[in-house]
Amino acid sequence: MLIHKNWNHRLEQIEDIGVFAELKARYRFCGRVYDLNVDAGFDIQSKVFWINFGSTPRAVHGNRKAADI
Repeated sequence: MLIHKNWNHRLEQIEDIGVFAELKARYRFCGRVYDLNVDAGFDIQSKVFWINFGSTPRAVHGNRKAADI
């Protein structure tokens, strides 16, 4: 697992934690876009730290259900 060089600053930015059954990250490399499964990731715009929950088909975001997101 790679650790972001400014991990302590990123940690301070987290405003919410979300878990999801299938979590993917989108990367752009040499003009191509790649979608990859990931265990966790931080969305800078929403300030949500997302965690892959596994194969259970449900999602939670803070105190809200996925349908409320």
